[in-house]
Amino acid sequence: MNSNISRLISYCLLLVLAGCEPGPETTQSSSNTEPPIANEVSQVPRYSAEAFFKTTSYAMANWTGNAFSNDGQFVLVSSDESGVFNAYAMPLNGGEPVPLTDSTTDATFGVSYFPSDDRLLFSRDNGGNELTHLFVRELDGSSKDLTPGEKLKASFMAWSADGQKFWVLSNERDERSFDVYEYSTQDYSRTMVYENPGFQPADISRDGRWLALIKPRTSADSDIYLVDLISQDKEPTLITAHQGNISHGVHGFSKDSARLVYSTDEFGEFVQAWNYDLKSGDKSLLQKADWDISFVTFSPSGRYRVVGVNEDARTKVTMYDTETG
Repeated sequence: MNSNISRLISYCLLLVLAGCEPGPETTQSSSNTEPPIANEVSQVPRYSAEAFFKTTSYAMANWTGNAFSNDGQFVLVSSDESGVFNAYAMPLNGGEPVPLTDSTTDATFGVSYFPSDDRLLFSRDNGGNELTHLFVRELDGSSKDLTPGEKLKASFMAWSADGQKFWVLSNERDERSFDVYEYSTQDYSRTMVYENPGFQPADISRDGRWLALIKPRTSADSDIYLVDLISQDKEPTLITAHQGNISHGVHGFSKDSARLVYSTDEFGEFVQAWNYDLKSGDKSLLQKADWDISFVTFSPSGRYRVVGVNEDARTKVTMYDTETG
């Protein structure tokens, strides 16, 4: 899903959850042609624009990043408390949020703490142009654009297992395709590890070897390809050959870089989660329900698996201990 669409959905949901103070205005039916229905509320509270814009919204950091500070005392959030979205460190003891960025014009969203210290990655566009760049906030509070340039869009992808590098998507070479770049956490030097010929990069294994790509054919039919980034030709390999309209998606790689977890509606009405073994190529069912599996993700250690099920238009979240079941 496009990150800006995802943020908009989160924003709308937060507004609904937070609620607004009713304005003083009420309204009555202006029609005299039909009598009111029994037990119908004749006066409905209305909300002023002022009440709406006074609503403060919060959003969590990127789900692929590190939301918690290294000392475990803060969680990274984004909020429009100042009137413009900025990144904040929210104390887990319930204290006031600590501002980490201070833009007065450009929407700024926290992405991730660094794995070994409290440096920060955040994203920001320019005047609402939706051309987001990725920035680093240093320990002294200064910041640097890691993806400088005009008319490009960039986003964070993942951290490596050892925390010494991270991967970024950028369309600076060709606005139609997002290439994959590997960055050093030490000096932010980078290397392009995959020049994208037209796929949708979905995830990269934490050992940096495997790249998962999605290739849509229609809104109801799509495939998953894998690229071995240490191979000479880096040729995408189709792993979801099928007949008819089957939709496939990527949940992500396991923390040990041994499996790809993907979604498919190949086996009935509802979307299921499946494993693809990167060594053998074997596929196995991971999770199914009498509803669609919305997401599958793992804790940083890989021990806990979190599954979301779209159960009758509500998301049911279950956490599994992978060692005990």
